[in-house]
Amino acid sequence: MGDLNKRRARVVGMNPKEDEKQEIVAEIPYMELYGYNTDLRSMTGGRGDYSYEFARYEKAPADVQQKEVEERAGKAETMES
Repeated sequence: MGDLNKRRARVVGMNPKEDEKQEIVAEIPYMELYGYNTDLRSMTGGRGDYSYEFARYEKAPADVQQKEVEERAGKAETMES
């Protein structure tokens, strides 16, 4: 759960499954899924998996917007040099 929170996920449900497994239903920004498969497998000893589907677009929080603007501005300056 901590890893999902770190990735700005909103947990909308938890469903118990067979063999003491747990299904977590969450909404998470697509860009935050980068590297998640590797991290999930590490956290679960190779037993965890996930699937996703597009739900909707949402405006990014101000801090995420600012970070993206700064990164793109830096890339533009590098290309101009």
